[in-house]
Amino acid sequence: MFGRKKKQELPPVDITKKLVKTWWGGKKFVPTTKREQREMKKALLKANPKLTIIDDAAKKEKELEWIDRIEDYDAML
Repeated sequence: MFGRKKKQELPPVDITKKLVKTWWGGKKFVPTTKREQREMKKALLKANPKLTIIDDAAKKEKELEWIDRIEDYDAML
């Protein structure tokens, strides 16, 4: 009841898009450049080294995972 709080794992942070203000006062997501992603990643990891960051490279690996699964399945047969 009065014990220490357990530290929760932080959710992954997606730095592939950023929130920008539009001309008419709205907001929208636009893609970030590779340079912006590197700078954001450096700043976020400096603040919290245990943070999971999703950038273009991580998304590309995730998109190509299905090829590895097919190769594993094919190797079993």
